[in-house]
Amino acid sequence: MPERHLSERAETMDGSLHLRKIFWILTLIATVLGGVYFALTIVRAANATQQIAGILEALGTALIPYIFVKSLEGLRQSDVLRVRIVAPDRPPPSPILRDEPTYVIPEPPMRR
Repeated sequence: MPERHLSERAETMDGSLHLRKIFWILTLIATVLGGVYFALTIVRAANATQQIAGILEALGTALIPYIFVKSLEGLRQSDVLRVRIVAPDRPPPSPILRDEPTYVIPEPPMRR
């Protein structure tokens, strides 16, 4: 049996993983229905006003469930990434020795 991550086990135990899958399936169904309604609207609309109204209804059918599911995922604590400041992998630059020439920005020439 493949090993699962500890947080996935905890989510499966309380059912939130299953609930998320159900919401994503409903979102997929709404997207398909919105696409079908969009195609039917384009074919059957008598004028531009009906087309615009149908297109907006199709977008609402597809987008509202998607936005709902994404907002639910945003509320989960495990989605919040903890940021850790890490030093670069390369070694620090060597100190500038006094004998080494350094780059100096030249002064612009004076205008007469």
